Amino acid sequence: MPVTIYETAIRCAELQGYESVSAFIRDAVLDKVKATAAAMSTIANEHYTIV
Repeated sequence: MPVTIYETAIRCAELQGYESVSAFIRDAVLDKVKATAAAMSTIANEHYTIV
């Protein structure tokens, strides 16, 4: 990744209140895990719903 893009990404994260890259990445991963879990739950509910 070009340095300018990386620096811009860091600045955007800082503007959102993140104090570190680790905090931003942690939240991004948690958001993705939550979305995946919700999708899997929906699929399971649709599959196992008794009609």
